[in-house]
This record gives sequence, structure tokens and C-alpha cells, in this order.
Amino acid sequence: MDCATGTPRVLVVHDQPLIYEGIAAILRRDGGCEVSGQECLSDGSPPERIEPASDVVVIAFASGAEETVEWARVIECKYPTITTVALTGQPTARLLHRIAHASVCSVLVQGSSAAVLVQAVRAASAHQRYLCPVVAEALMHAVADDE
Repeated sequence: MDCATGTPRVLVVHDQPLIYEGIAAILRRDGGCEVSGQECLSDGSPPERIEPASDVVVIAFASGAEETVEWARVIECKYPTITTVALTGQPTARLLHRIAHASVCSVLVQGSSAAVLVQAVRAASAHQRYLCPVVAEALMHAVADDE
């Protein structure tokens, strides 16, 4: 975070340029965030570089939630000071379990509102956990089903 302004610096990791454009526009316009760059992983290769000046990495893959969790794990292992926000598809109990073990800071479903995306990034930049309402409800059902 830019200490002088309190502005989170965000890197967007994605598999489609259109996803990046949308997320970057929302974070700049509605979130007052500095989008420090993007990393397109459409070929399935690992991130070549993560901007060390980034505070938060937003991971959004149209191709699937499992891949999002794997990249979150890779990024957090390699860059432990950077927090991650994962955009996923429909949250299942298995996916929620994997997200928790990957130490993802914030989780929201694809198609969440701009306000939810901004809230998730702001929480992650403050090293706080955030679950969008859809994910929180799925987690409550998963916990209730375990009992």
C-alpha cells in the first residue's frame, strides 16, 4: 500500500485480457486503487513476474476455480507479503476447503458487484479476510452439512 496515500497497489492475474480490463477499470474508478499491472496466463505457464510493489494480487480465471486456487498458492508461497483475492465460480465445499488451505485472503464469485470487488481488495490490502455473501452462505452450508 502506498503509505502516503493509503492506496492499495493491485496486480491482476488472469487468463483473458477482457477480464483484466474490467477488473482494472472497476478498481481504478470505484476503489481508488492503483493497478500496478497484469499477468496474463492464458498459456498455463506460471507467472513470470509479480510486481514487488504490489500489495494485492487479484486472480481471475474464466477457465476455472481450481486453477485460481493453485495460482493463489504459488503466488503466496513465492511472495509471502502479497495477499490474494480469488474470483471463483460456484463455491463448493471442496473448493472452500482448498481456498482455506491456500491462505487466500478474500474470495468472491465471478459476477459479483463492483462494490464487492472493491471491498474484497480493500480487506486484502489490510490483511483481513473477506468472503462475499454467496461464498459465506456456501461455507455455512458446508459446515452445517459436516455436522
